[in-house]
Amino acid sequence: MFRAANEALLGSAPQNGSLTFICECGDEACMDAIELTTEEYAGVRGDGRCFVVKPGHENDVEEVVAELEGFTLVEKIGGAARIAEERDPRARLRS
Repeated sequence: MFRAANEALLGSAPQNGSLTFICECGDEACMDAIELTTEEYAGVRGDGRCFVVKPGHENDVEEVVAELEGFTLVEKIGGAARIAEERDPRARLRS
């Protein structure tokens, strides 16, 4: 859900700017903000299994890929990875 909202934000953003994105953790009530450049977020979106979350918002269906300033990059694993790839709004663009 938040990935789709963040994709919409990215689509309306100027190139190479900084934006406030919504944490993409598994907590549907979480509305925490994460500051990233549009380039950083676009890089995350290169893999349908990857998400940006606030530090400490990781869960047991993902692995930490990188801990960066202000956010953590996680990759879904197992069945969660398959679901994330199936629901990736960019999947059709990569095919």
